[in-house]
Amino acid sequence: MKYFIALLVVAIGVAVVCAEHEELYELVREIAQDSPRFHAKRCINKFKSNICGGLVTQESCARSDSRMGKFALKFCRFMCGNC
Repeated sequence: MKYFIALLVVAIGVAVVCAEHEELYELVREIAQDSPRFHAKRCINKFKSNICGGLVTQESCARSDSRMGKFALKFCRFMCGNC
């Protein structure tokens, strides 16, 4: 009986989602339009230019096992080409 009720709830949920597919497509379109702005925000230099570009160089991005390399990959994404 539990499985029958669960199956019935899932069937009703699928029917509701299928009935409102146009609203779901609109939501997906909005998310797709907003995504480039989201990725651009991740590439803002949060630190002064003397850290990303002065102290941390592009060679630091190649050495991901060092502390400086991990910092560069995490916070200096624009230098490492991860944007």
